[in-house]
Amino acid sequence: MRNRRERSRPFLLTVGMWEVHRPWPAEDYTHADPAAVEVPPYLPDNAHTREDLAAFYGAIRQLDAAVGHVIDAIDRHCDPDRTAVVFTTDHGAALPRAKGTLYDPGVEVALIVRPPAAWEVPPGRRGQAVSHLDILPTLLEIAEGSAGPGHEGRSIVPELRGAAGPRDRTLFFEKSFHDRYDPIRAVRTSEYKYIRNFTDGPALVLAKDIEESPSRRGFGDGHLAPRPPVELYDLRNDPWEQQNIAAEHAMAETVASLDDRLLRWMRETGDPLLDGPIPVPPRASRLIDAQDDLPGRSDRSGTPHPM
Repeated sequence: MRNRRERSRPFLLTVGMWEVHRPWPAEDYTHADPAAVEVPPYLPDNAHTREDLAAFYGAIRQLDAAVGHVIDAIDRHCDPDRTAVVFTTDHGAALPRAKGTLYDPGVEVALIVRPPAAWEVPPGRRGQAVSHLDILPTLLEIAEGSAGPGHEGRSIVPELRGAAGPRDRTLFFEKSFHDRYDPIRAVRTSEYKYIRNFTDGPALVLAKDIEESPSRRGFGDGHLAPRPPVELYDLRNDPWEQQNIAAEHAMAETVASLDDRLLRWMRETGDPLLDGPIPVPPRASRLIDAQDDLPGRSDRSGTPHPM
């Protein structure tokens, strides 16, 4: 049990959890009823998809219980009046046309924030677009600090305190590698999603865990068709991004405008893709990637540092 002095000291705790990462075997999770799950429109509604989603629901249920244990511990041993809790995920659901893509199901993540109880903010849902880049400036403002100039994100403390956020916001997304080289960049407004595919390949590149999933067995092979160089989706009328309208004559001005905004962002952020294909990164290694002061660390050449 932390004493009063320890409870007043500032701290940052990060907790990573395995739940909801594949696989979701029945021996680890109590699966939901496949007939009761909700199949999103980007997936075919069949027995394979429902089997996979039922397992996913079971993993989410266990994750929810685990998060509850963490929050209970925070409330027992810390000061809820001065403690903010942020729950988020690192990518979209591990399903075909979600994780590993720049479509909304791939880049939309869970974000739940419990502000300090002293703020007395009632719970509720917010409709404004936010980004993972906003978490750092938000936490710094809560801690009475600042992210400084040049940071792409913005603090969402005003929204957490109940203020209305901006009605429209432009967000940028990028992917270069996952299981394989797949350079894609995208820009999203409240109206449109514009995607540039920088290399030839299939319409969708599925990660290994998705390729081996029940959903993949019921997904068909339409995603193996050649991908277009650019994609445009009208999010107002096509929120699940099913109809690529980039080639329509009426959308030429919109495509040109969004392409210009995307390229300007790539230049501003020094995107190496502008100079050509990005080299494959070295395989992760505990020794190569360790911090300089860790015994036995190797540099990129593989030469061990002296202990």
